[in-house]
Amino acid sequence: MDLPEVTHFLEHVVKTSKEPLLALAQARAALTVLYRAIVGRDLGELPQPRPAGVTSPLDVLPHVTTEAIEEAVAANRRLGAGTREQLGDRTKA
Repeated sequence: MDLPEVTHFLEHVVKTSKEPLLALAQARAALTVLYRAIVGRDLGELPQPRPAGVTSPLDVLPHVTTEAIEEAVAANRRLGAGTREQLGDRTKA
């Protein structure tokens, strides 16, 4: 996938997820790791489409729960640990 397809995928994630900001953060993190570490290609700054009804990042703060933040942190840790195990010494630059 090139950047236009990645953008389309991220827009789909935002439109279809019950927790669009959490899903977007997880998808962006996964794509970054996939492309940089596995594919060996840097797509640059990935787009961050806004969910419908969100005009500012501050609009979502009342809806973000501690549980959602903890889930995102745990998912990022699992993703990072799994990638390091799969890549072995290749992650050291």
